[in-house]
Amino acid sequence: MIRTDRTNRVSHHIRKRSEKMRVEQIAPGEFRVIPEPGKAIRIVKFHIDGADVAIECYDEKTKVCCEGNAHARLCAHVNAAIKMLLNESDGKSS
Repeated sequence: MIRTDRTNRVSHHIRKRSEKMRVEQIAPGEFRVIPEPGKAIRIVKFHIDGADVAIECYDEKTKVCCEGNAHARLCAHVNAAIKMLLNESDGKSS
């Protein structure tokens, strides 16, 4: 799990990768992120406690934490889920 106040800025590479992903909301604060064929589907969960936000990203089948998140780095899966949330708040559809 990563805390948003302790993470990196998203790189150009991560932004480009996340643009190719499809995101489905499966519960409040929980998303299924579907990357390109052959890659693992990820579950992204947002944990909000007041002003504190933590995010976890893990493989849907194995439940193994995303490698980037293991090093407190935002991954393309989390970035794709955030992008969907921002588009929804702006009234755009993804």
